[in-house]
Amino acid sequence: MNLLVKKDLIPLFLFFILAGCSEQTKENQLNAEAEIDTNRVAIGDVFHYTVTASAPDDRLLGFPELEGSTALEVRSSDHSVDDYGMHKVEFKLALWDTGYHSVPAYPIEVFLRDSTLEQVIRLDSLNVFVFSSIAEDSLFQASGTVGLKPVKNPVPVEIPLPLKTIGLAALMLILLGLIIFIWFRRTPDRFRFAEPFVDAAPPDEAALGKLKELVKQVEKGESSVKEYYTSLSHIIREYLEFAFFVKTLEMTTEEIERFSGNFPFASATKDEWKKVLKQADMVKYAKESADISNVQKDIRSAEAFIKNTTIFWKRNDSTLP
Repeated sequence: MNLLVKKDLIPLFLFFILAGCSEQTKENQLNAEAEIDTNRVAIGDVFHYTVTASAPDDRLLGFPELEGSTALEVRSSDHSVDDYGMHKVEFKLALWDTGYHSVPAYPIEVFLRDSTLEQVIRLDSLNVFVFSSIAEDSLFQASGTVGLKPVKNPVPVEIPLPLKTIGLAALMLILLGLIIFIWFRRTPDRFRFAEPFVDAAPPDEAALGKLKELVKQVEKGESSVKEYYTSLSHIIREYLEFAFFVKTLEMTTEEIERFSGNFPFASATKDEWKKVLKQADMVKYAKESADISNVQKDIRSAEAFIKNTTIFWKRNDSTLP
């Protein structure tokens, strides 16, 4: 009887043992670990610090950023989750001081489904030895002997040809040479006269001489009345321009008449000379008829006008001391 009771208790005892193991397995589903790919690095070399963790379906995990320090630099981080719910966080780190250093304990945050923080799990810190870049290899470092790396052979440096600078300099030199060439080519023109300098006669003498020639032409009857008046008008205009520096050769008779009040002789002479200019215009352009006597009369009026106005512009040397 006792043997039968014991045999009946064995399945019940096994059930409680398996149930207890099942609960323990379910409770132990939250796990995490950290590792580094090397524990010896040179100053500034990048090494990898990897954190892996998993949690039950009713828990959430949080992975904050790894805090750096004066010697520890966090270059980057990458978080991924595989199909089985395994979280993997990989940090790229660099150390900037020699000696032993430790990667700080990494905190993993555990949350309930309602995002309530349940606990923070801190992983163990990991030690890393940092050696100077002048160490030749780990054997020298282990023996305490540090040697310098062999000196590299000099590398030839090719100086790039500044084609742009050379091109601009050449262009500037060409422009400068062209400017100098044009300058020296134009310089003699400052001292060159278009015609040989001639000591011209005074305006009154030139005009009176031309009037005498005109009188001879009229007496000989060499030209028409129109040509006589054309020459007479030109002689009077030329005299006014060279004697009083007014461009009467380029002015019409009406313009000369309007300007006549500005001549210094305006109030001292009669208007006979203006009548001569008007008569010349009438003969030249209006085809007004005139005989030789009118031409001779107008020539005498022009001669008198020139002689009477000479005192207004010509210096009398006899009055000088």
